[in-house]
Amino acid sequence: MIYFLHGEEPFFVKRRAEDLRREFQKDCAIEDVMCSDANAAESLEKIFAPVLFPRKTAYIFLNIFSSDSFLRAVEARLPAFAKDAANHFVFIQEGAPGSESRTAADFLRARGREEIFPRLSPRDVGIWAKKEVERLGGSIGPAAVFELVSRSSGDMWRLSQEIQKLTAFAFGKEISREDVLLFVREDADPDIFKMLDAAAGGMKNEALAMAARRLANGEAPLYLFSRISGQARLMMLVKDAQDRGVPSSKIAGLLSLHPFAAKKAQAACARVSSSALRELYKKVFSLDIALKTGKGDPEHLLYLFAGQIAGMR
Repeated sequence: MIYFLHGEEPFFVKRRAEDLRREFQKDCAIEDVMCSDANAAESLEKIFAPVLFPRKTAYIFLNIFSSDSFLRAVEARLPAFAKDAANHFVFIQEGAPGSESRTAADFLRARGREEIFPRLSPRDVGIWAKKEVERLGGSIGPAAVFELVSRSSGDMWRLSQEIQKLTAFAFGKEISREDVLLFVREDADPDIFKMLDAAAGGMKNEALAMAARRLANGEAPLYLFSRISGQARLMMLVKDAQDRGVPSSKIAGLLSLHPFAAKKAQAACARVSSSALRELYKKVFSLDIALKTGKGDPEHLLYLFAGQIAGMR
């Protein structure tokens, strides 16, 4: 079976991919393929190479359209994918496929199950947040939903984590606006912006020191990563708006951001190129997969990530 997951909201793309992963793990081996890696095309050779004792496997291809060479390799093997009924193939792409990927995208739509996850409007984010609280067995009032969505500034990863925290705290009671004000910080963490700025500016030791201080103060590595991921995504959204010529005064409204968050993100984006931000987000995506699949100690992976992005411009 072929699955084609893509859309402008990576949270829902990845959540659906994780749902499929859990489902396949019941009777399949799982293999992740980071399509942007230099040796990714070699994995295709292994997939279709004859073996004496084949095993049912679910192959999860991450950001299939991020590498032209890998995309061409996939297109050359489209007939093989079509004939393989024994395995599962999950093709994931953040954002919409570009015109250069039309052949592969048309094939995946025609032969597979396409699922599209667009970015939600602020109103729909609020509706989703309420349903997510209810899914976890809680309840939340309208004022609390509004405050929670405002403080999350469109970061669905953070919103999901805050909902889990608030639902656990409420312990059956309705989540109030006061609960949100007490437990959910305003978005735009200045320290995270400084950390990313230091790394992007080549100040590796300073970026590592900032991460070390937060970890030493008791911040969990996974929570720190969620903040880094959220701020990196915020910078990507703001940089994209800037590149499209959106006036600075309108960016906050366009992206449903708190004005302070928009201001800090714009200042940070001014010092980093669009290409560097795209590379940064690719590395954030890779770290996310490594953390979720247990490929190393979370604290060590965070330090490695800070070192890898140092010098990006």
